[in-house]
Amino acid sequence: MGMAFINPLGLAAGFDDDGTLLAALALSGFGSIEIGTVRTPTMLRAALAHIGRHPRHARIGINLAATATGDAGETAERWRTLMGLTWDAADYLVANLSGSRGAPGRAESLTAQAAMIGAIHGSLARTRGSHTPLAVKCALEYVPAGTLGSLGGCGVDAVIGVSADRDLIARAVRDLAPLPLISVGGIRDGEDVATRLAAGAALVQIHTAFCRRGPFFPRRLLANLATGTMPRGGG
Repeated sequence: MGMAFINPLGLAAGFDDDGTLLAALALSGFGSIEIGTVRTPTMLRAALAHIGRHPRHARIGINLAATATGDAGETAERWRTLMGLTWDAADYLVANLSGSRGAPGRAESLTAQAAMIGAIHGSLARTRGSHTPLAVKCALEYVPAGTLGSLGGCGVDAVIGVSADRDLIARAVRDLAPLPLISVGGIRDGEDVATRLAAGAALVQIHTAFCRRGPFFPRRLLANLATGTMPRGGG
């Protein structure tokens, strides 16, 4: 995404919806922390108040999902509003197109949605005179064959792919190149992290394992990566 991360382990969206836990999460050792999912300007303004008080050690991403309407222009304007409010506060933005159960959130193709959001993002970059990287989040199992390769022309900087299937992750890395893949979904321990990185993922994110194993789990994973010891199930 054109930026450095202190380590490849991130916290996925869904744990801290509004940034109230940032201070505590920063102590857990994450290289990135994703806030959200944020769907309305009211939710976003509350999150921005917390983010503004956070000392930057980990990279901060804000996961956005504009509520779809029957009017394409209105939906686009909602994306513009959310991204505009977030622009100077986040290290990167995430357009969450994964839907509530992993399937695409709207009837249009992933490429069409990404192209629309990417065009808005590009317009904001020109207006602001700065670039805040944009990632698109999608469930890899629901992406039609050949679609991922087209995202490079949609103005996005990375893809957050939801899947625990190693072969699918490796194929997504190949299809997306040179765009980076951030892998999330089903990571239980250090071996899973190492496997995703070996498959070509640029970064990995955890969620459920962190909820179950507590605040010291990320540092254990990072220690395992550093030493090359990957206890299955123990992380």
